[in-house]
Amino acid sequence: MAYMGQRRGVVALLLLGLVFGLGLAACSDDAPKSAVQSSAGDVSEDAGGEPDVAVEDEPEADVGPDVPDWGDVELPPVIVAVDTLLTSNVVTAGSTVDARCQFIDEMGEAVELEEPPAVFINHAPSESFAQGEDGLIATRVGAATFTCSAPSLSLIDQTPAELTILHGPPDTVLTEVDRNLIVAGDEVVVGCSVFDAWGNAIDDVEPTVRVDPSGDGVEVLRAIVTLERTGIFTVSCQLDGAGDVIAEVVEVIPALPAHLVVSKDPDQRVYGLGAVVGLIWTVTDRYGNIIRDPVLDIGVAPPAEYFGEGRYRFDNEGTYVMSVRVSGRTENNIPLQAGETVVINGSGPSITCDNPRDAALIDTAPGPGFIFRGRVADANGVSEVRVNGNPVVADADGRFAVTLTTRFGINFVDISALDDFGEENATTCAFLVADNWAPENGFLDDGVTLRLAQSGVDDGNRGDGCSNGVCLDSLNDVLHIVVNSTGLVDQLRNTLEGADPLKASSCHQRVFGLCVLSSEVWHEDSKIDGPNSTSLTLLDGGMRAVASLRGLGVRVRVKGKVAGIGYDTTGWVTMNTASVDVTFNLELRNGQPRVTVRSVNDVAVSNVDTSFNGLDGFIINVVVDLFQGTIRNLIRDTLRDQIRNAFDDILDGLVSNLDISTLGTSFNVPRLSGGDPIRMGFGVRFSTVTVNGTRALFGIGTRMTAPITHGGNTYGAPIPPGTVRRDPTTDRSIASGVNIGVLNQALHTLWRGGLLDADINGATLGGFPAGTQANIRTNLPPVAAGLRGGKVELMLGAMSLDLVYPGVFDRPLSVVLGARAQTAIQLNGDDLAFSNVQITELFFSTPDTTLTAQNRETIEGFLRSLIQSVVDRSLNDALPALPIPAFALPSAVGAFGLPAGADLGIVGPRLDNDESHFVIDGNFGIR
Repeated sequence: MAYMGQRRGVVALLLLGLVFGLGLAACSDDAPKSAVQSSAGDVSEDAGGEPDVAVEDEPEADVGPDVPDWGDVELPPVIVAVDTLLTSNVVTAGSTVDARCQFIDEMGEAVELEEPPAVFINHAPSESFAQGEDGLIATRVGAATFTCSAPSLSLIDQTPAELTILHGPPDTVLTEVDRNLIVAGDEVVVGCSVFDAWGNAIDDVEPTVRVDPSGDGVEVLRAIVTLERTGIFTVSCQLDGAGDVIAEVVEVIPALPAHLVVSKDPDQRVYGLGAVVGLIWTVTDRYGNIIRDPVLDIGVAPPAEYFGEGRYRFDNEGTYVMSVRVSGRTENNIPLQAGETVVINGSGPSITCDNPRDAALIDTAPGPGFIFRGRVADANGVSEVRVNGNPVVADADGRFAVTLTTRFGINFVDISALDDFGEENATTCAFLVADNWAPENGFLDDGVTLRLAQSGVDDGNRGDGCSNGVCLDSLNDVLHIVVNSTGLVDQLRNTLEGADPLKASSCHQRVFGLCVLSSEVWHEDSKIDGPNSTSLTLLDGGMRAVASLRGLGVRVRVKGKVAGIGYDTTGWVTMNTASVDVTFNLELRNGQPRVTVRSVNDVAVSNVDTSFNGLDGFIINVVVDLFQGTIRNLIRDTLRDQIRNAFDDILDGLVSNLDISTLGTSFNVPRLSGGDPIRMGFGVRFSTVTVNGTRALFGIGTRMTAPITHGGNTYGAPIPPGTVRRDPTTDRSIASGVNIGVLNQALHTLWRGGLLDADINGATLGGFPAGTQANIRTNLPPVAAGLRGGKVELMLGAMSLDLVYPGVFDRPLSVVLGARAQTAIQLNGDDLAFSNVQITELFFSTPDTTLTAQNRETIEGFLRSLIQSVVDRSLNDALPALPIPAFALPSAVGAFGLPAGADLGIVGPRLDNDESHFVIDGNFGIR
């Protein structure tokens, strides 16, 4: 420090003597005067901020011309060394390093100079630092040194300051896998590497391995991933708060053939002469994955006319067997062969649905103008043909065409024909119409959406939505609890303790070369009195968070010497307010919704107040200056980093933990006829994330899988017309839209799993004679469509039965069946319940038998009971719970007193539906 001279030094000494009661006496008449008189008789306040002090005029002593005027002469200190000081000897990468030089006089005291000579601060190694806007930034982990030098004084610090640079917060996570192509059922070994923003490796964290899609057939055991489903998977190491995740892609191909199922196309009990019948096959591996291009041997016995791959024309009556065999390697070398029997009978008029065929799938938009074509034939001639009860004209070859209006789902065509002898035959052809399909074993993207309104992000109320002592009904409630917790104070306390001393010992005032005022400052405690507040606001592509802290205080210990007398005291330095304003991105990265820091908009800390017993004047000025400058900046940066990182970790952890746990990864569905249940697998993946100023909307894709036992043509699950993705309109804070196509995914999967291929007896249905038996095969998947007013319609078609009804038909009666039914829906928690099944349309025919009115009534009663049972059981078992997403509180919140792992989601759900979606809305809270 600059030597202030006799004039300023003695004034300071007098003031300090008055403040601390040291009783310093004024100089005697023989001594040089303590101050230089001004024309007004006062000493004015100098640049150091000392108050005006009045001094009485005194006659000058007659000391002769050779005696110097000590009041006008300054004795500069003799500088013998220069020291290098760091605010902290341990910093993290990305921190600005505060280094300064301190001069040491011949007494070994630190001094400050008014006009210091030029100094230079060298740092090494140079590659460990980068130049930032506010100073030098530490970048590389390791040891570094800072060395001060003053060339004009020929001084250099002989003991450089040592700095330890630690890694910064996680920024980049790198994923590595040992293989990118595997066979279903194989394992992948995953390696995770974490780096901060400057490329420093971080070894003291443990990322979580995640796979997208997830769910059934995907198992993660620490660093080992087992994949049983075919397709493309994204494997990534996830760490809350890390902004950049570099993932790997793994492709899974099917294992060896393990199962073969076949079916006829069309699938009828008896065919007329000239029928063309195809054989449809599905080959899967042991995990149920479909093998798209198996190597097969296909044939028919006795021989029939070849009509394309797997198709034959039968011109002679008789019984034929079409068969298929998998050639090449199979699982465990087990032979895979299957066949179907074709019965050709020319009696009575034959009825053929040509285009579309019975049980066909039509990939077109429903509506008017659809042309249906059929054919009838009989050796005795055909006298009449009716379609849906209306007469139609057939040409000489028995061909006819009618124009229909189709509906989404299963459509039915009733055809009857009379020959010239009055023999009647009738059949019902069913075909499925849709222009959008969820692929089998594939995903229906955006089939489930979750809408979080601004009120679910922040409703501005901190005292509502309480459960078990925790009040959470918005995302911001989590942040509010964090900034009002002891965890934030503990982090601040630990950081400031690591920076001790907050100010190293140094001299502030000298008189005649002697230090009359020195000080050093140490951290004792920290507090944030609060109440603190937070806000969280949606904006395009993300969210803006503002934290406002009140009553921020740091208790410090200040010690040193005044005029040779030591002092040591503690007191509080308070900053009334502090605020941090951060904007975050919310987007989809590597198949996961992630929150990352977009920008730190503002960090502000108010001016300081002090409260010390027995301290005044210069010492208080020293403390205030420090807290207005260096230490205040340290606190500001600490709060910025802690709040930014805590909010980033928590928000990122919340959204990346968004998942559907209501269905689990699999569940069992009972078969209609009993026996082993069908194991239904459920998988999910995130498909979209969009954010604007009113809501955040998350889109989730769903997949259903089960072992395939029913062969047949399929495009997948039919999806109702219109947009799959739903942004629910609601006045409540959170809502979920579930496309009815998700229910159709489940129904389609159960159909392929053989749910509707069953042997049912009268006892199962109840109310029918003992010995009643129905062997059912269903050649189209059930299809659900919405009806407003809390009802859902289910369509069943292309069902064929061999029915035994004692006393009426003791030998099996062939029945072709289709129906439309509607049922009421309600939500019990997350469970979806269907009840009060009502059949609105019933289509059935007996191609081989003409029924009497009484027999027809008896059979119809049985079929209605059967359809009601099938609808009730298949709907209630197919989707036992709606797939409603929820946020799981991340582990990071445990440090702030929050229940880590608890689910935040829809509370008090309310259910509605329309033609294409279930809509569930409610309040946001802990489920």
